[in-house]
Amino acid sequence: MDRLGCVVGVGVLILLAIVLCAAVVFPWSFYNQVVSLDTQVDNAWANVQVELQRRMDLVPNLVAVVQEAGIHEEEVFNTLADARAKLAGAIDQDAPTDEQAIAANEFETALSRLLALAEDNPELQAYQSFLQLQQQLQEIENEVRGSRRAYNDRVREYNRTIRLFPGNLLARPFGFEPHIFFQAAPGAEEAPEVEF
Repeated sequence: MDRLGCVVGVGVLILLAIVLCAAVVFPWSFYNQVVSLDTQVDNAWANVQVELQRRMDLVPNLVAVVQEAGIHEEEVFNTLADARAKLAGAIDQDAPTDEQAIAANEFETALSRLLALAEDNPELQAYQSFLQLQQQLQEIENEVRGSRRAYNDRVREYNRTIRLFPGNLLARPFGFEPHIFFQAAPGAEEAPEVEF
């Protein structure tokens, strides 16, 4: 009996050691994994911001060429300038991601109005500088879409990790909150086609 009691006692101690080790290792491992995922989300958002900034930097040149062609739609220009300033302010002030996304969607809407205006004026197609700017804008738009997709992929992975069991038991106590996806503006399902 003494020998059996000793074996059982050792077995219980080993089991306790394993449980204690798991109770320490899992939270530590989970925390590090989520911090890594959160950093990837932040990095992906920074890439979105870079592409949004590139697009914003191109707009004054587009407006100048459109005005040079004799198109003077002050309402369109003012709306675009206001939307650009709002987006730049949101990025510069490091506003929450959802506020930056809303400002980016407003900017896209204003930019599409400028491009629609340009489409209605075929004389712009004679301006080589306008055609070059359109090509640059198309390339930037492709980069923006790719950056958004990468951002949303990182957000999906992060959110899934903090919502699945057993991680969901630790996420809130560690202060991890879900990130918000970058969603298109309402009505953007059918973006206007712009001939380049």
